[in-house]
Amino acid sequence: MAPKHGPWRAHVVLHDVAEPQIDAMADAEREVLDAAIVRLSLDHRIGTRVEH
Repeated sequence: MAPKHGPWRAHVVLHDVAEPQIDAMADAEREVLDAAIVRLSLDHRIGTRVEH
């Protein structure tokens, strides 16, 4: 039987300072960034945990 829920994902937070940087990226660069963010959200062993 298939699980009820998909895999656990972390919340990835981008700060306001990231917006102009992302806006300046080419589409191909955004695709790479998107893949990296997905990887970070799925693998809890990478990245830095931030308490808020």
